[in-house]
Amino acid sequence: MHSEVVDRSEVGRDELLQRMAEQRRFLHVSCQAFDGGDQAEAKRISTVLRVLLQDFGSGGALLVELDMRDRLGWLDTAGSLLPLVAGPQTPLVHLSVDERLHRSRSSWLPTLDAWDRRLQERQQLPPDVEETLARMREDRSLRSRGGWLPFAEWWAADVLRDTAGHTITRAQLVNALADTDRQAHVDPELEELYRRLSIPSSAEWATKPAHGPSLPLLTPAVASVRQIAFEVEASLHRGAGSV
Repeated sequence: MHSEVVDRSEVGRDELLQRMAEQRRFLHVSCQAFDGGDQAEAKRISTVLRVLLQDFGSGGALLVELDMRDRLGWLDTAGSLLPLVAGPQTPLVHLSVDERLHRSRSSWLPTLDAWDRRLQERQQLPPDVEETLARMREDRSLRSRGGWLPFAEWWAADVLRDTAGHTITRAQLVNALADTDRQAHVDPELEELYRRLSIPSSAEWATKPAHGPSLPLLTPAVASVRQIAFEVEASLHRGAGSV
């Protein structure tokens, strides 16, 4: 009788692990498709991330059911948005310029594992601002890229800022893009955020240069979600011993 109870407990966890393996396969396939040019896959990526990470409706996050989410460190490839710097900031992505066929086009791409090579070069700021930022780094009030954060801090961290100064967190990005085929979001704030993220214009996210390629029509939101998926996979790989 005792062994039968233990067996049922083990089967329950095995089923959860099978569900996680399945979701990670979904994530891998969608990320490959996104990297191949199908940026609409960001919606599927967001849905999988929500299943893994976000308590939603009557269902709990899969990694919470496995008692993993809050015990892992989560890779932060964005670092802090710079509080003293005006203008848009998109630390999870970079602009890529395609100059084939004598026509220049640009698109937002996730930094993936190149985040530490600073694909987005930051302009040199006035000396007093640079000194203030250096002090903030020293006292750890300004995060550098590459740290490992507790889940709650990582999930709620600002990772985008538009030209109007509006900031967006990882949680907001994932929840706004997940299940967007429904007629409306349950949360009116998410509905408004998704509307802003869906506007076919990059005016809120970058300043158009006087010369050079035109700015991409899509916002950096979809590529940022792809980068969040990269962070999740890196975090789960690092925490594999916790399973």
